[in-house]
Amino acid sequence: DDPAPKPMAVGKLDGKYVTSAGQTLLSWNDNGLNFTLVGDLPAKELAHIASAL
Repeated sequence: DDPAPKPMAVGKLDGKYVTSAGQTLLSWNDNGLNFTLVGDLPAKELAHIASAL
């Protein structure tokens, strides 16, 4: 089964993340644009990187 997305703040925006097989996928929307980061980092670290974009 696929893991269910969990909420995660990306700066002041609402995002969601899933972790599977050592990879984390974080996605969020800003002004109509969809963004996604994927990596072998914890969700909090990806959110920190995402908030700097």
